Amino acid sequence: MNIRNIIHNKKFRYGTFSVVFTVVVVILIIVLNVIASSLYQKYRPNGDMTKTDLYTLSDASKEILSDITAPVRIIFCAMPDQLEAKESMRYVYYSALEYEKAFDNITVECRDIYTNPTSMDKYKTSQATQITQSSVVIESGTEFRLFALQAFYKTSSETGKVFAYDGEMKITSAILQLTASDMPIAYFTNTHGESVESASATTHSALWTTFENAGFDVRLLDLSTEEISPDARIIVINNPLYDFSGRADSAVENSEIEKLDNFLSDYGSLVVFRDPVLVKLPNLDEYLEEWGVQFKNGTIRDKDHSISLTLGGMPYSGYGIVAMYPESGLGSSVLSAIRDLDAPPKTIVPLAAPIVMLDIMDSSKDISPILTTYPGANLESDGKTVEEGKQYNLMTLSRYTRVKDNTEFYSYVLACGSPYYTSMLESTSYANQDILYSAIRAMGKEKVPADIDFKLISSEALDITEAEQTQWTWLLIFGIPFVIAVIGVIVYVRRKHS
Repeated sequence: MNIRNIIHNKKFRYGTFSVVFTVVVVILIIVLNVIASSLYQKYRPNGDMTKTDLYTLSDASKEILSDITAPVRIIFCAMPDQLEAKESMRYVYYSALEYEKAFDNITVECRDIYTNPTSMDKYKTSQATQITQSSVVIESGTEFRLFALQAFYKTSSETGKVFAYDGEMKITSAILQLTASDMPIAYFTNTHGESVESASATTHSALWTTFENAGFDVRLLDLSTEEISPDARIIVINNPLYDFSGRADSAVENSEIEKLDNFLSDYGSLVVFRDPVLVKLPNLDEYLEEWGVQFKNGTIRDKDHSISLTLGGMPYSGYGIVAMYPESGLGSSVLSAIRDLDAPPKTIVPLAAPIVMLDIMDSSKDISPILTTYPGANLESDGKTVEEGKQYNLMTLSRYTRVKDNTEFYSYVLACGSPYYTSMLESTSYANQDILYSAIRAMGKEKVPADIDFKLISSEALDITEAEQTQWTWLLIFGIPFVIAVIGVIVYVRRKHS
């Protein structure tokens, strides 16, 4: 058979057409999939595939930041492919991209500090400042915040492993601090020996920083000489050593207690961390009793529900009380996001004095516990056990309700019989800081990112794992074209021999 006959052979013509058609289709599919993959890497069109929407921006953040127009940059110290390769960095990076997508004034920037190490020098506040590939900077104007990767996560006190992602709270708080010009004010009283600075006396206390992170303009207040700003939302009294001037003090025209009362009557709120064993403050204590709060003398001890502590170089066994979360009442609503977790983190209340909730004569006021001990705790005083096998209140929330123009308005008093509660705020292993954020939320403050919950991470957190995503990508780009090619070869061979 000569070449002309082969070319005009019916089997050859049909077989050749099949092969050519198959090759063209395979090439088109590969090209289209490569283009689609490139577009995905550039625009990441798919949504958050995690069960708890780990990096999806909440409506709370969108509302809080809606009025901010100042330019904001979120700067990463590695390139996108490096950020996406590590799961812990990927969540933070994808969160930042969500902000960039939602707000025209927010941009995301990636720098390679290995090839250009000096590009981040301006963000080093001292020679000891460490900036690594996992560091994140949020900047607006001349102000910035530098974060280590672990700042975006919460760690379990039981296992030491990360159990929740708190990136949205951190990013939104930082943006608020850097850009907001009219943040609500939180005052710290400072003329009664209160704890305002850290132990090193070089920075503010963890409690102060917690309110800053919650979106407040935090200021000091001398109640004896200064007036309270109309923009104030909360006054914090942290471990006072001296009493406040009271109503009966004839030498004072407008006493500190009267100023506090006027502030609370005007829908303000009060936070008190108090050590009733160390000092007696009759004026302040008498006023708090009007809110149903009475500190009881003594220190709670519970060997079965506590952690060992070292405070001031002294070991304490049985006094680092692990708090119980109530399941009803106003206080329980503060805890709902934490209590409803499959494995709620612990809250530690060290060296705590119990709070007795008094019957309040004013029907517009009510009080309920936020934290209690487990049943079976003891109370010690002067080194002796004075009560055994009881359950005590560790933190309470009082509420004053008024109706104006058919709308309810509230004032709150949060009380805790342990100033050492705040020593646990910086620990990511315990829920102390989240309890305080939740209390701020319950107090109903404006423009405060306490409405943003951390998001649980579990071994089943992803509906589609990263490995599965990779497998599907390879399948779509090469697997399907390969199957089509095999089918084409089979059809060609069968036709050739038919």
